[in-house]
Parts: sequence; C-alpha cells; structure tokens
Amino acid sequence: MKNTGNCSCFCEYGRNVPFISSGRFCFHYRWTNWATNFAGTRRPEITMAYKIQVFSRSEIARIVAIYSIFGGLWIYLSDTFLGLIIKDPTVISRLSMFKGLVFIALTASLLYVLIARYIRRINVHTSELSLAQQTLARQKMLLDIVVEGTTDAIYIKDAAGRYILANSAVAGIVKKPVEEIIGQDDRHLIPPDEAQALMAQDQWVMSQTGPQTYEERLTTSDGNRYFLSTKGPVLDVDGTVSGIFGIARDITQRKQMEIYGEIGREILQILNEPGTLQESIQRFLTVIKTRTGFDAVGIRLQDGKDFAYFAQEGFSNDVLLTENSLIMPTANEGMCRDKDGSVSLECTCGLVISGKTEPASPLFTAGGSFWTNDSSSLLTSHADEDPRPNPRNNCIHEGFASFALVPIRNKDRVVGLIQFNNKRKGCFTQYTVELLEGIASHIGEAMMRKRAEEEIHKKDAEIEQFIYTVSHDLRSPLVTVKTFMGFLEKDMAEGNKEQIAQDIQFIHSAADKMKLLLDELLEMSRIGRVETPPVRLSLKDMLAEALDGLAGDIIEQKVDIQLPESDLMFFGDRPRLCQIWQNLIENAIKYSREGSIARIELGVRQMSGETVFFVKDNGIGINPQYHTKIFGIFDKLDPKSPGAGLGLSMVQRIVEKCGGSVWVESEGPNKGSCFCFTLPHAVEQI
Repeated sequence: MKNTGNCSCFCEYGRNVPFISSGRFCFHYRWTNWATNFAGTRRPEITMAYKIQVFSRSEIARIVAIYSIFGGLWIYLSDTFLGLIIKDPTVISRLSMFKGLVFIALTASLLYVLIARYIRRINVHTSELSLAQQTLARQKMLLDIVVEGTTDAIYIKDAAGRYILANSAVAGIVKKPVEEIIGQDDRHLIPPDEAQALMAQDQWVMSQTGPQTYEERLTTSDGNRYFLSTKGPVLDVDGTVSGIFGIARDITQRKQMEIYGEIGREILQILNEPGTLQESIQRFLTVIKTRTGFDAVGIRLQDGKDFAYFAQEGFSNDVLLTENSLIMPTANEGMCRDKDGSVSLECTCGLVISGKTEPASPLFTAGGSFWTNDSSSLLTSHADEDPRPNPRNNCIHEGFASFALVPIRNKDRVVGLIQFNNKRKGCFTQYTVELLEGIASHIGEAMMRKRAEEEIHKKDAEIEQFIYTVSHDLRSPLVTVKTFMGFLEKDMAEGNKEQIAQDIQFIHSAADKMKLLLDELLEMSRIGRVETPPVRLSLKDMLAEALDGLAGDIIEQKVDIQLPESDLMFFGDRPRLCQIWQNLIENAIKYSREGSIARIELGVRQMSGETVFFVKDNGIGINPQYHTKIFGIFDKLDPKSPGAGLGLSMVQRIVEKCGGSVWVESEGPNKGSCFCFTLPHAVEQI
C-alpha cells in the first residue's frame, strides 16, 4: 500500500485493506489470524496503526541545511567583521567566546521555533486522529447494529467458498454457532448436493461484474426454506476478485403461501373434474405429498360414527391395520360413549375430530388443528397432562417425528381430517399449519358435494334397476291373470265348471304372488325412510326375538341352533336389527339339505379390528359366482323356492344403513354357507 504522508499502515490478513486515510495516519481492517487458521472473531476487527514521524527526511535535511547555512554565515561574517574592526588578538579571543554564546542562543531560538511549529502540527493531527477515532467507533457501532440487528443473513466468503464473515442470522439458518461456521464451506453446513450447486452458483457470481439477485432454496433442519439472495464479488485494492459477499432474505412464508395456494387451486380443480370421490382424493393426496415432500398423507372421512381412512399414501400396512378405526372399544369389543352419548374416538385424531382441542396449548391452533415437530415428547407426557383419549402412539413408534392433523369441515361440522406425517423433525410452523387449514376449509365442502353427487348417482342406478326388476317380476303374475281371465270367459261360456274352478285357482295364485311382491316392496321402501326411535338392546334379546318369530319352522324341521357365548349391546332401530337375524336364519332353514338335520351357528368374531356377526349353516351352499347376485332385488337362484327374493336385499339395505357391509362365504354346492355382516353404527357397550 502507498504510504500517505508520515503514516505507516499494515494488515495481518496478508494484504493492505485501507479504510480511512488522512494526513499522517490511517485506519484499516484487521482480519485476525484468518489468513492462517480461519479461527477467531466473526467479523473483521477495525483497528488503527500509525507512526507519527516528527521530522521527515526532507524536513531534517532542511533543518540541517538552515543550521549549516546559518552557522557558516555566522562564523564567516562574524570572524570577518571582528577582523576588520579589532586588531588585538586577546580581544578577538574574548569576543569569540561571547560570539559562541550568542550563536548558541540564536540556534536554540531557531530550534525552539522549528520544534514549536511541528508540535502545533502534531496537535492538529492528534485532534484529527481523535475525531477520526470517534467517527470510526460510531461507524463500527452502526455496522454492528445493522449486521446483527437485521434478520437477513449477511456473509462474506473467500474465493474458495470458505466463510470469513457471518452474522447470527446465518447461524440461525444452519443451526451452528458462528465460530463453527467461520473457515468452513457450504459442504459442512447443508446437504452435499445443495452445497455443490450453491458453490457453483457462487463461482458464477464472482465471474460477473456486479451484484446478482435471485431466489434460492435450502434444506435445513426446519424444512425447506426459501431466500431472496443478493450476491456480488469482493475486490482487492488492485481489482482482483478475492471472494463473494451475500445478503439473503428469508421469503419462506411468501413462497409457502404461493405453493399452498397453488395446491389448493389444484385440489379444487381435481374435485370439480369427472371421476369418483375415491379417485379424486387419491389424486390430490398425491399432489400434496409430491408438492410438500411429506413422507405420508391421509384423509379420514366420516363413515357413520367412525372416521376410517378413506385414502392415504405413504402409511405402512401395519399402521393402517391398527389405526384405521378410531372408535374406542370396550372390554367386550363394543363402543365407548362419552357423558353426552357420543361415540368416543381414540388418540390424537379422535381428539381433533371431536373438537376437544385446547387452543391455549402450543400443540393446537385456534382452528382446531394439532401439530408437533418432535412427537417423541408425547411419549414422556404424564397421563394426567396428556389431553389425548387413550393414546396409541403408533405413528410415533413408526418413526414419524413431525405430524399435523387438520380437521375438514363442511360448514361448521367436522366431516373428516387430513393427516400430514414426516419422519424428519421440525417440518411445521404455526403459519404452515394455518395454510393447511385454509386448504382443508376449501376442500371440505367440495368433497361433500362430490360425495352427495355420487350418492345421487348410486340412488339413480338403484332406482333404475329397481324399476326394471319390479316391472319384470310383476309382469309374470299379470300375464297369468290376463291369460286365465280369457280361459275363464271361454270356460264359463261352455259351462265347464271343472275348468272354471281351475282358472279361478290360477288367478288367485297369481294375485297372491303379486300381493307378496308388493308387500315386500313396500316393506323394503320403508327401510331408511320409516324408522322407530333407537333403543338399547342386547344381542341375546335380539336373537331371542328373531328365533321366536321362526319358532314354528325351527320346531317343525328340528333345526339345531347354536347361540354365541358372548353378549353385546346395540343401540338402534330394534325391529330392523331383529329383521337382519330373522331373515338370515329363515334363509338358512329354507335352503337346508334334504335328509339332514339343519345346523345353524350364530356368532361373533373379530376381523381386522371390526366386530363381525355371522350366521353359518350346513345347507345347500352357494356357487362362488353367485355370491354377489343373491343380494339383488328378486334374485333367487331357485325360482321355485318360496318367497319373493327380497330377503337378502332387505338385509343388505338395513346393514348399509347401519354403516356396515354384508357378504357370503361358501365353497360351493352342498358345502354350507356363512353370511357375515358388520354393524359399526349400532354396536354399543354393555
């Protein structure tokens, strides 16, 4: 560095970095020890180094010259003058001593004037130095306030990408103290693939002539974060690029708002497109999982009193097997109910769906959602402090560290829940959960509308099939009546009494068949439309009532009935619940094998967490290809068998009204049948 005046500057970083230069002193940055081991303070320490030279070489030469000229002239002129006016050597000798004393006095005065002049100059420079020190201290203080007070990340890297300056915002991003950041490059702070890309981008910035501004995405322990970065090359005094500076502003919230807004619009578009609700939900779950990067997502929708998974992506079969149903069971596999009579739902999902969250708790939002960034803390919660009813913790044991549960509402009613799970900690903030709540609020109504549309289409298809079947089955007795009315007219004209009686008998049989069809159709139409007030009754009482209605057939055919050992309580439409058992038992008696005693077992078993009831017989069996057909309206495998063929259709409709399903298990003809059904909405605790 060029010396300015009488100032000598230095820089411990290996090169001079001037900051302020004035008169005979200057200031500079001191990069303490970073040139050797990159350890030390987090920003350059501003120091001063100055040496005030009272006399420069030229000034010393000038003083010497003045002194020499003055001394020479004094000696020459004084000696010449004395020689001219005084001839006595003794006097001259005495005057020479006096002349020396005068010379000393004059030269001392001259030196005093010169030194006083330079002292005044030093005082002026010292005053300037003090002012500059105060200015520098204030500038350093303001720089500290800006660098440490801003939420923007501010940093400087050398040409190799190593940090030589970093503020606390940088430390907050990488979750390391500043002392551990200095001297390291990005490969030690962020994922390697992102670090390589970032360092390559920095090299490009250093090749440019000015600052560059663009968006960057980093994967941190807090999840994906987005920054608006301004970077530019750092130049030495000689113009050589020695590094890069950067200022990065966190725009994560803005980007998340954009991303979640796009996700919401895409989901609504999917829900408004043709397709089933199942297909639509599966599609938008894929969108959510892909766009957010969560490990698993799922949707629970209300199905009667339960909220089972309607669709999911990323959960293991073990989780689905244990977590599908939320209903809290009793010791006898019934349903627990709270003091208000509502079905009790288990664990965190049940808490959110039931709306029993605590807004004051940091685990919940005002919108009723639950979220955590470290689920393991829930395992250590004391039972009295844990708000979750009967916590299962299966998701935690599966390794999901972060998860959020967001209720889906249709107007003010909770109809489901969206679940977001991630195995990495720190994936959520309250802001992101609130964004997810915004998505849930928009899709709730859309999903319910699509579900209602599907129900309408299903009803339309059922009505169409019903009309077709009824018109077909009613036509047969009408044709019979019309045909034999013609025969009756003819026989009456001929006076054939025997044929007349036969014609009338056929007409009566056809009319009776038509009446049976119409009565059963009327009874079937009442299912779901006409209901008696729900009551509590036990399984044993229900079976006793059903068996009493079939006592005549049971006694006449000596049917062996085996009753279940366990008992359960039900809450529902008593006549309809009894009708299920009566129709199935009657069906088993009707299709027993000739020549053998009919044996019918009535029982309860557990399958995949569900309570399954069954009616098992040793009758004629059913070919597997007809396992679905037999539940159709008027579908009878044996047209000659008694009844209208609506018994199993009625059973299916009653079971579905109770939120369950019915199916038949049979290996084939003469191998017996087992009719199974579930009643999740009706099973009650004892």
